[in-house]
Amino acid sequence: MFNTYRQILIDIKKKLYIFTQNYPNLSFSSRLEVERLFHVADEIDAILSTSSDSIENTIKDYSAGQAEQGYYGVWYSLEQSQDITIQIPLINHDYVMNLVNAPVAGKRLSKRLYERRNELAKNVTNNIIQGLFEGKSYAEIAKRVSNETEASYKNAMRIVVTEGGRTSSIAQQSSSEHARSLGIDMQKRWLATLDGKTRNDHRDLDGQTVDIDAEFKINGHSAKQPRMFGVASEDVRCRCTTVNIVNGIAPETRMDNETGTIIKRKNYNEWLDNKKNQAADAIIGLKTPDGITINELSAHLYDRKSERSVDIKSIIRTVKYPIKVDSIKYDSQGRPSKKYIGDYATIAINPDNGRIITVYPTTSKRRRKIRRGSADGTL
Repeated sequence: MFNTYRQILIDIKKKLYIFTQNYPNLSFSSRLEVERLFHVADEIDAILSTSSDSIENTIKDYSAGQAEQGYYGVWYSLEQSQDITIQIPLINHDYVMNLVNAPVAGKRLSKRLYERRNELAKNVTNNIIQGLFEGKSYAEIAKRVSNETEASYKNAMRIVVTEGGRTSSIAQQSSSEHARSLGIDMQKRWLATLDGKTRNDHRDLDGQTVDIDAEFKINGHSAKQPRMFGVASEDVRCRCTTVNIVNGIAPETRMDNETGTIIKRKNYNEWLDNKKNQAADAIIGLKTPDGITINELSAHLYDRKSERSVDIKSIIRTVKYPIKVDSIKYDSQGRPSKKYIGDYATIAINPDNGRIITVYPTTSKRRRKIRRGSADGTL
């Protein structure tokens, strides 16, 4: 998938280079003719049309593979946990293909990708035409095109994750029901991903246990497995799964996604409380170079840290060794905040009470700018 989009960008930039080299030499009437014929749009559309089949096939292959893993994974876990040998029924190829090709919200995968392709073609074309009329350089227009292509790639990856998860969930439910029909005493338990990116309501679902043929319920929606609610706000990019409980015996461990380690089983909220306590223990009591003692962490700080991929060590380093400290600013309600910029994390602190309000990553561009300014005395 990445290589496909990479090639799209390469091909578009080749055409863009030709346009930018020749465009200044065209007369005004010729420029109008170019626009009237939408030559640029045709070239871009041709590039994207060539790649669309490759993207669709990549997603379908991935989704089919996830369906098989979801199906056979149930039988594998049964054999391993119960130390038994089961005559595993093979998954039907037509069944898998029907899952892969099934419409979602009334639209087949090909139609959704076609709409994305058209959107990318339109945005790229508009950026090129606008850039040419504004007299922008090749580099400036290429940057705009790169941003559009990256956004389209991220959208495609979102479809990949969601589609693969959907087919895996349906196949997993099917094999679980089959096992139940053989007389195996089974239930299923919702398993949320242990990190700060998990939806709030899916955190609440974590640990909920129901019968194999029953549904999980949240916010007026119900589903037999994750990504089967039929609601975008619950299904898109959901990374949850379920684990089967056989004869009343549930797995005793699970994965901590933030550390990549196996931990003793606990539900999401228990895990999060423990993480927040660990963060507070490591940060509270630290003092900034200008004398502010950290006394408190905001309620949402841990979630922001996880959502923005900032680790605790980077926050600690920023508190102790900031590369730049901004002056105090006040919001519309008169509340003060002071920004401390570190090499990898930027934090805002309320200087009156020592509370860390929020955190986000320090970009490499900003870091270099601050370092250069410090070196030449401009900061």
